[in-house]
Amino acid sequence: MHLNTRGLMSPSYKRGTLMRWKFWTRIAVFLLLLSSLIQAETTRSDSLVVTNIVGGLVDELLLNLDLSRKHIAVMPFETTAGRTEARGLGEAATILVNASLVHYDDVIVIERDKLEDLIEEMKLSLSGLTQGDLEVGELLDANLLITGAVADLETRFLIAARLINVESGQVLKSASAEVPATNFMSVSAGLAVVKRYPITAAFRSLIVPGWGQFYNDKPTKGSLVLGAETVLAISTVVSYLMYKQSLNSYERAGNSELAQSSYDEVETYSKMNWGSLGALGTVWVYGIIDAYMDSRSQIKVYSQDMQKKK
Repeated sequence: MHLNTRGLMSPSYKRGTLMRWKFWTRIAVFLLLLSSLIQAETTRSDSLVVTNIVGGLVDELLLNLDLSRKHIAVMPFETTAGRTEARGLGEAATILVNASLVHYDDVIVIERDKLEDLIEEMKLSLSGLTQGDLEVGELLDANLLITGAVADLETRFLIAARLINVESGQVLKSASAEVPATNFMSVSAGLAVVKRYPITAAFRSLIVPGWGQFYNDKPTKGSLVLGAETVLAISTVVSYLMYKQSLNSYERAGNSELAQSSYDEVETYSKMNWGSLGALGTVWVYGIIDAYMDSRSQIKVYSQDMQKKK
């Protein structure tokens, strides 16, 4: 025990303990910032991977075709059976295919808003190639249609597409590409509504603070929750150790003056410890509730989005 001759903890030992507390706090803040940077870089990497794969799919569809002044409309891709949270990926695939077509100088891409307005007006079924799809193409003065679907293969998603001649209804080309599930889900979260499970989100935050926020595709909030819990956990442990040391000093005090001084330290570190512990629990509970409610909110948006498309 680092005590001076009067039974109290030495000032140098106290300074050392406080310096260690500050050091670990700074480490926690650094890890929080590092986590945010890594998440941002991961998102950019995911976007690059998915964009390149979808771009290759479009290149394969249009290879060796005369595209001079061709009007192309991309019909909404459907999503086949698979995990519930992936049901909105067809919309994401549609957006990505549209974005890839923009790079072709000779192609005129029909605006998605115009296409969606017409589909809504006609109340068409969009399952596969139908006479309605061809009718949409004709009404939009499109020469070519691209239709497709997204299939869930667990560790990856299969995007299948067809290029169709509007005038004849002939399928000119078919192509498909597989996209890693983690990359596609990450990118799609920013393009379309992806359904999450509230219980899953809450359970993840129960196990690891911030995990539920990451599951809900809220990495910044997840990093903040995880970082706050890390800082508070360090504060709780350090304040408890200092409390125990102060209590030991109090018990060893030789007179009332020294005992009072030690008792004041015991009170201070006790309050710090309980405050840190309370804040630790509050943030932990907040993380669980926030993950659950945010997931429910996403389900509401998802349901509304699906209702609009019916």
